[in-house]
Amino acid sequence: MVYTSLYSASDGVATPFTSSMLESVDGADVANVEVQAVCGGRVNHIFMPQNPKITALVAWGLERDRGDHTPTRC
Repeated sequence: MVYTSLYSASDGVATPFTSSMLESVDGADVANVEVQAVCGGRVNHIFMPQNPKITALVAWGLERDRGDHTPTRC
């Protein structure tokens, strides 16, 4: 299975932000992506679904190949 977790290090809702990171076990392919590290700026938790940069990351997460853990677009 391929899993992708997108999270914000400045998130005040999911705390600590590290609780959003998944651990890979038994062959699972996990990409933990801090959105600021990829896209820059600050993203508020409540506005993440409306942010075009985040929706681009969601699309990447759904389409990515196993082993691809670094998004190239925002």
